[in-house]
Amino acid sequence: MTMRWTRFKYHINATLLLLPLYFLATTLAMGPDGATGATVLAPKSVGPWQVEPRAAGHWPPRPGQELDMTVRFDAGPAAEIRTAVLTIGDRAPAVEDLLSPAAGLLHGGEVLREAHVPAPADISADAALWLTVERWDGSLHHVSWPLASS
Repeated sequence: MTMRWTRFKYHINATLLLLPLYFLATTLAMGPDGATGATVLAPKSVGPWQVEPRAAGHWPPRPGQELDMTVRFDAGPAAEIRTAVLTIGDRAPAVEDLLSPAAGLLHGGEVLREAHVPAPADISADAALWLTVERWDGSLHHVSWPLASS
């Protein structure tokens, strides 16, 4: 038993020393927001903010599945954002639909926020990804990216 342990303890030590190098390499290979292989959509402005969404999963979204998105808010006053949601549909959501289960609520820091957007079971040909930002004064700002042209 001692002969076996003496032989393998060096292998275990080498593995423990090399394992952090693996995690360092994978961390350095990631993008600035932690996403590898993300689909970057065209930057647009919504109200005073310049936004750039990224889809971490399959793009365009598959019907009935959840889409993981990150949105970078590059310019504009982040403290004025009350609610920001991502939805998939034919039109922008109304005020009463902002906190519905069909909307992906953006959460995170001031610059980079993420959402888990549920895709409807039937996605029409003219559907779009809608970003809706509500300010503290109650005003809504909408912007969309068409799914078909992506």
